[in-house]
Amino acid sequence: MAGVLALSFCAFTGLASLQNGRGDFAWLGHPVAEDNTTVAEVDTTPVTDVREVEVERGDTLSGVLIDEGASNDDAQAVSSAIQPVFDPSGLRGGQVMTLTFRTTRAPDAVPVLMSLGFKPSAEREISVNRNDDGSYRADQTVKDLKPVGTRAEGIIDGSLYQSAKTSGVPDAVIVDLIRIYSHAVDFQREVKAGDHFDVLYTTYVDEHGEVIKGGAIDYAQLTLSGHEKPLFRYTSADDQTTDYYTPQGQSGKRMLMRTPIDGARLTSGYGMRMHPILGYTKMHKGVDFSAPTGTPIMAAGNGTIKFARWFGTFGNYVRLKHTGNYETAYAHMSRFAPGIREGSRVRQGQIIGYVGTTGRSTGPHLHYEVLSREAQINPMDVKIPTGTVLAGADLEAFKTHVAKVQGVLENWGKAPALVAQGEILRAKLLP
Repeated sequence: MAGVLALSFCAFTGLASLQNGRGDFAWLGHPVAEDNTTVAEVDTTPVTDVREVEVERGDTLSGVLIDEGASNDDAQAVSSAIQPVFDPSGLRGGQVMTLTFRTTRAPDAVPVLMSLGFKPSAEREISVNRNDDGSYRADQTVKDLKPVGTRAEGIIDGSLYQSAKTSGVPDAVIVDLIRIYSHAVDFQREVKAGDHFDVLYTTYVDEHGEVIKGGAIDYAQLTLSGHEKPLFRYTSADDQTTDYYTPQGQSGKRMLMRTPIDGARLTSGYGMRMHPILGYTKMHKGVDFSAPTGTPIMAAGNGTIKFARWFGTFGNYVRLKHTGNYETAYAHMSRFAPGIREGSRVRQGQIIGYVGTTGRSTGPHLHYEVLSREAQINPMDVKIPTGTVLAGADLEAFKTHVAKVQGVLENWGKAPALVAQGEILRAKLLP
């Protein structure tokens, strides 16, 4: 009898071993997992995992999803489902995605992407959700925004950026303000504490009156050391280009920008100096702007790329040819911007590279040169030709526009704010 019992027990354990499939013994009928825990001990409770992921430059939608644990099939399905409401190639560095996965605490659990959401713009939101059948559905929500005329003015204390921000001006509007004056104003030397700014711009508010984003600047004036520098936004009738003009109709934009980099500090001027590496006095044929590695460098003007390569002690180097026998040079870049190749055309303000410390350099900075007829000249003192000057019927229409804007400024606070839409100033009540 004992022998029969022993045989029966061995047969039972052998059957369990076969059912296990790995040759492991399973005592009392509970199969043993590879990590020596029984299946009964594995936690299969669904777990929701929510993550915020910042998109980096050059990332693709499917690449981000796969890197975060989504399957290839799910990533491709999301990319296809989102096409009707958003072009995945429009994904930009800096955007933040919220991803939701469903998984369990089991060691071999595969996370399932349940949803994702992000905002391609301040007023637009994209969401993608998983259906019961495993497919995905994409939706978008667009806020109905109302344009509202806004005016901000104040005394500059420290920097124009910080002073305007303290006055409630949105970041995008401040950047635009600095951009439209960057051709004629040296922000390193000309803007001082006690100077004044005045800006009339559009903000866009939602149904609750909350400012969602800033819009175009219609008028701005910097008063620097007592000298007023007003500029008016105007779209010319001839070629429908929008620019900023002085009250006399002269474009505030010059052929070349004085400073082709934002937020940088001038650390070395043009002229003789003690070379920081060579240790002797040497002519410095440009100006140096100190800025963190990766800071964007802009083309100072429209032109053609003459050089875009490694250039000895200058490291990664770009040289642009402009009209009027002018050229500009940019040295020590960490890298070139996409599409920057010799022979290609660039426009003023286009990013051509990023600050670095390549070549003979003691730290991250931009070495910037302006050349006239192949000879370097002082970028900070050169009298660069201005842009368009309005004339004829266009000038008369511009003067009428200026009179309207000046009327708004004179009556500000006494009447509804006016918002410039196209070339018509429309009344909009302040929130």
